[in-house]
Amino acid sequence: MRFKNISKKMLIIAGMSLGIAITSFASTGQWVQNNGNWVYRDELGNLVKNTWVKHTDSNWYYLDLNGIMRVGWHKIGDNWYNFNPSGIMRTGWFQDRGNWYYLDTSKGMTKGWLKNNGNWYYMDTVAGTMKMGWQRIDNLWYYFSPETGEMYKGWLKSNNNWYYIADTGTMISNSTIKINGENYTFDDKGVWVSSNASNAPNLSGTTNNPSNTNIKLGIWDGRTLKNGWSKLSIAVPANASIYSAGSIRESIGKNPQNLVNDRNISDLDIVSASVIYDCMIRLGNESSLFQLRYITATGNSSMSTASSYAAVLGEQLEADMINPHTMEGIERIEIAGEEYIKLKTTILGRTMKQDFYIRKLDNYMIVMSATYSYQNESDVMTFIRDIKAN
Repeated sequence: MRFKNISKKMLIIAGMSLGIAITSFASTGQWVQNNGNWVYRDELGNLVKNTWVKHTDSNWYYLDLNGIMRVGWHKIGDNWYNFNPSGIMRTGWFQDRGNWYYLDTSKGMTKGWLKNNGNWYYMDTVAGTMKMGWQRIDNLWYYFSPETGEMYKGWLKSNNNWYYIADTGTMISNSTIKINGENYTFDDKGVWVSSNASNAPNLSGTTNNPSNTNIKLGIWDGRTLKNGWSKLSIAVPANASIYSAGSIRESIGKNPQNLVNDRNISDLDIVSASVIYDCMIRLGNESSLFQLRYITATGNSSMSTASSYAAVLGEQLEADMINPHTMEGIERIEIAGEEYIKLKTTILGRTMKQDFYIRKLDNYMIVMSATYSYQNESDVMTFIRDIKAN
C-alpha cells in the first residue's frame, strides 16, 4: 500500500461550516492508497468514513460511506459538490463538459439566481448550469450574454428585431414606455413595432450607446451579414446558427472578455471603450463561437498598434483568474484582402482554442474572435477564410 505524505497534525476534521454534522477523531492517522483509491485510517487503523476532512491549508476533502476520498461530482445531503483529481473541493466558477457551474463554499452547486462581482447570472434550477441567451423565468423573459452569461440590460438587437431590457433584466412587452424622452411601443413578443432592417431606435444617452452613434449594426441578407464599418461580408454556414444578430453596449473596466484594458499602448487609448457586438454565430456545435466587434480606440491606424494591443490582451487573458488562457503566439494574416493581427490562445487546460483577429483603423478597431475545440479547428479556419470584402 502507498501512503500520502501528510504529517500527523495535517488534518482537521470539521463539518459544521458546511452544514453537515460529523464525528471528529484524533488526527494521528494517515492517508493510505488502497486498490487505487485514497482512504484515511485513524491511529487505531480503523477506516474513517462518511465525513469531511479539512487540511490546515484550508482545502476540503470528502470520504464517502466506504471511506474512499471522492473526486468529481458527488451529492452530499441535498447538495452537489465537485472535487478535483486530488480530492480538493472546487469553489467558484467551474466548467465541465462545456457547461459553466458556480460552486459555493458552503452549499456546493448554485441553482437559480446568482450575483457575483456585481453581475447577475441564472443557473439552471435542476442541473445547475449557467443559462445563456433568451430565458423565460417565472413567466418573464430575460437575456443573458452568450459569452459571459451576465444578465443583459438596455437595447438589444436579436434576429433582426429590436428589444428593450429593463434595469431589472426583464424584457419590455405589450406596452409603450418612455426611453430618453421618446415613446417606444413593444408588441406582445417584446419586439419594437417600428423596427426593421434599415431603422434603429435612438440610442443617444442609453447605457448601450456607443460613443459614435453613427455606427450601425450590419444588415442581414438571408444568412449573410453585410457589415459597413468592417467592410466584411460574413456568410453563416448551413451547419451553423445565428446565436445573436447583434447588440450595442458600452463596456468600461478591465474585463478581458469585453476586450477592455486599463493600459495605454503607445498612442492607443481604450480605457473607456464602446463596444458593438454585431453578431454571435455558433459554428457547428455549442462549443464553437464566432463574434464580430467594433471597439472605439483613438490613435493612429498602424498595424503595429494592433499588434501591441494583441500582446497586452494576451497578457490579460493569461492573468484571468476565472478562465486563464495560454498565449500561443501573434502573427499577421490576410482576411478579405486586408491585413489583420492574429492572437492565438488556448483555454481550459489547452482543450479549447480562442483566436482574435485585430485590425486598427483611424478611430476604432475591428476585432473578431473564434472560440473552438481542437476537433472543430478545420471548420473554423474554413469559415474565417470564407469571409469576403463587402
